[in-house]
Amino acid sequence: MKRVILALSIFALSVALAVTSTQILTNCYNDINGRLNEVILLATDGSKQLPEENEKLMQSWEDSKQLINLFTNRKNVEDIGVSIYKMQGYLEKGELSLYLGECYGVRSNLEHILKGDNITWEILT
Repeated sequence: MKRVILALSIFALSVALAVTSTQILTNCYNDINGRLNEVILLATDGSKQLPEENEKLMQSWEDSKQLINLFTNRKNVEDIGVSIYKMQGYLEKGELSLYLGECYGVRSNLEHILKGDNITWEILT
């Protein structure tokens, strides 16, 4: 009986950890994706507020990066970080088409992290 209780406790702990990691990744994704959508809109309009919003995006990334690293593949996180810093360089050079391309690449990588590491019923069955 003790072994069954121990096994159920370990299972419950594993499920709780998986649900918590999914929730944390979803919150980070929503925050960064919201800022990313904002800079995409500003870049397509050619707004003067784009450098400020890009700084906010970079700050959001720096704040979320450590949490995301705990729950997902570090290579994907590094790729997103490199792309975000490339975006800063393109913005400084005034190359908005390359900037937008990196924005869409970051969005794609974020979605890959969220959907690739997300728990679904197919995985559990």
